[in-house]
Amino acid sequence: MGFLSWFKSDKPAAKPSPLPVPLPRTAARAAAPVVVPVVVPPSQPESGLREPEQDGAALHAFLAERVASAVQRFRSKIGDAAGMGDTRRLLDDLGRNIDGVIRRPPIAAQQALAACRDPAASLETILASFHQDPALTQALLKHANSPFYSTGSSVSSLTEAAQRVGLTGLNSVLMAAIVDGLLCRPGGEFGPMVQQVWTHMVRSAPAARRLARVAKVAPETAYTLGLLHDLGKLIVFDRLTVQRTAGRHTAKIPRDFLTALLAELHGPLGGLAALAWNLEPEAARAIAAHPRGPIRYRGERMSQVLAVAEWVDLTTMRGQARDYPAFWERASLDLDLDACREALGDA
Repeated sequence: MGFLSWFKSDKPAAKPSPLPVPLPRTAARAAAPVVVPVVVPPSQPESGLREPEQDGAALHAFLAERVASAVQRFRSKIGDAAGMGDTRRLLDDLGRNIDGVIRRPPIAAQQALAACRDPAASLETILASFHQDPALTQALLKHANSPFYSTGSSVSSLTEAAQRVGLTGLNSVLMAAIVDGLLCRPGGEFGPMVQQVWTHMVRSAPAARRLARVAKVAPETAYTLGLLHDLGKLIVFDRLTVQRTAGRHTAKIPRDFLTALLAELHGPLGGLAALAWNLEPEAARAIAAHPRGPIRYRGERMSQVLAVAEWVDLTTMRGQARDYPAFWERASLDLDLDACREALGDA
């Protein structure tokens, strides 16, 4: 399945291409941690394999319920403990209206995505939205003139750039721009955490592409979802930025509490964001299930690709030896272990 088919397009997929990587924004100076009582809730009690939901509405309902129940458990554990006001506000924000916490793409990006999904849309119609947004124009020209598409000469017009990269390239530019819009400034010690999440996503994407052949999934789709896999964490940090702006101070949330919250919520939140951005349910399920938590889907191979790509990057950054058999057992993977190691150059 090509990347465009996840956007309900009948047009043929173009040559797969790497996403343009936006430059990370400068992180804010870390503030001194605040010592407050911390109680981390237990893991999600529901567990087991599920059959994939057949449509986006069913998946949305399931993921929204997961977020709501997790938020309620986190909220009940801290109760009225002193020093946890900012934490309660964050949980109330996440639990009040799940669709409202997911930032919508810019209008120009929404229009361009809709045009890309319309089999009857002309190239001129698609590019009309790019003309409305200088950032999209610049990103497309940069992408078309990247080494991957190099033909010995550069292009300077949007029409030439679009013809060079095809619809797959156009979608890559759009998705990268949308994710870049979630890079935020939550302040304090959260700033470096945002940068860590973003750079981890960028590093995981190439590994996901290399694993695609083993899982028999489209390489360009694996790369794009590799970049999006921790999208749910950026959504939480985005809400902390909103909270900081509204309260005119950096939220004081215990680091270990926030870590536990991110670990449990980022999967379903990322899946909900994928649905809100009109990705197909298969893409949303892969993002939601990649943490390999208690909820897993039968036959979901893309989530396994994302899980392995994430694990490889984390072990690399931590300088840890990779115990493949142990990880395969812990994450309940059925991908060919030896083939994955070979694809990763880690045989």
